[in-house]
Amino acid sequence: MSGASYRRASTKTPTLLAVACLLGALGALGACVDDNPGADTGQDVIEQPDASLDARPEAGPVDDAGPDAAPDAWVWATVPCDATFIELPPSGDTLTQFVNNWGRYVVYDDRRVPGGNTNQDIYLYDLHTCTEYQLTNAPGIQVGPAIWQSEIVWADCQDGSTFDDDLINGFSIETASFDTLTPPGMSWGVAFNDRYLVAFSTEGEVGPFSFHAVLIDRWTADETIISESWQGAEHFSMSETHLAWIMSCAGCGGVADVFYMDLATKDIVHLEDTVPGNQLRPTTWGDYILWQDDREGGNWKIFAHRMSTGETWKLVDDPMTGSGPYLRGNLATWYSCYYASDCTFVGGDIILYDLETEVFRRVTTESAYYRARYAHGDWLVYLLSMGGDNYKMYAAHMQATGLVDQNGHVIPE
Repeated sequence: MSGASYRRASTKTPTLLAVACLLGALGALGACVDDNPGADTGQDVIEQPDASLDARPEAGPVDDAGPDAAPDAWVWATVPCDATFIELPPSGDTLTQFVNNWGRYVVYDDRRVPGGNTNQDIYLYDLHTCTEYQLTNAPGIQVGPAIWQSEIVWADCQDGSTFDDDLINGFSIETASFDTLTPPGMSWGVAFNDRYLVAFSTEGEVGPFSFHAVLIDRWTADETIISESWQGAEHFSMSETHLAWIMSCAGCGGVADVFYMDLATKDIVHLEDTVPGNQLRPTTWGDYILWQDDREGGNWKIFAHRMSTGETWKLVDDPMTGSGPYLRGNLATWYSCYYASDCTFVGGDIILYDLETEVFRRVTTESAYYRARYAHGDWLVYLLSMGGDNYKMYAAHMQATGLVDQNGHVIPE
């Protein structure tokens, strides 16, 4: 493995623009798996008339479950369902926890107990055909799925008591095939693109809950350590060109700060103007990084950083709480209490913001405890808390429901 070089970012600030398994002990599991940005290719699912999951390779993530535990044979659905607003999963269960989306595809884990398996399994939902596919039904826990174009990856936890047997598995929608992406003892992180993958590694570490973050070049197999165990790196987000995350450091003021890496040079930048206060859930795409920030005291705000200029600013002048941003292309989403009468007891709303036009609008019509996901391709996905860590999911076709125009820009309310 190689070490990464560090440099410091400038701190120019423009005017306001008007945004379980990981050892069980980390608690906020979604912090490690939530953000995996990319751009919609418009690629359709390839028709697979005989694409039975019973024919999966024995090295796939369900081999230990035996043939009786595999899902029934299924084929790819290709007929559009012409839906404009979808509530999922279709089972009606609310045992879904970790959700990501890319264009027409939504991936999530779910504890609906198929075949007597009481742990999470991975599901794929195609919004174009209104069809759900169960990808795993295996011992242990399959959790924290992420998606990039037609590839899905997740953490496979065979033994929840240690990290040594955990690994990352993947599934290709295009070829209907499974793959194992890391050796045992290298798992989680699960931010990735078509070349790079972030994972936690126990190599050289001492103790059952000790690990560091590693960037894996999937083309060359080179590994670069990007954080040490004590730094608690989490909330990874990867675009085609950059990786963003939070972690502690010697000069971080005792809390986590935002860092990002140029994937071409492997240079790591510490955003020093995030030293005041605490920062969570960075999301990166193109030239931008967004995150939630409490530097002003009290409520969380959405801040943005433009990497090419070094500028950092509060994205909107929202006096209420703004949290959990997601960014792809020009569209950002987050959870906000801007429209809520009582954020503590009633909840807030999902916000859609256009970075190019600076248009800010409410998506949901009744305040509740929502969680944002990506506005990407034709679809915006968000979650509704059903209590604890259980969620329902909703998907809105953005143009059909009047959220964006034909050019992909947010329509004002």
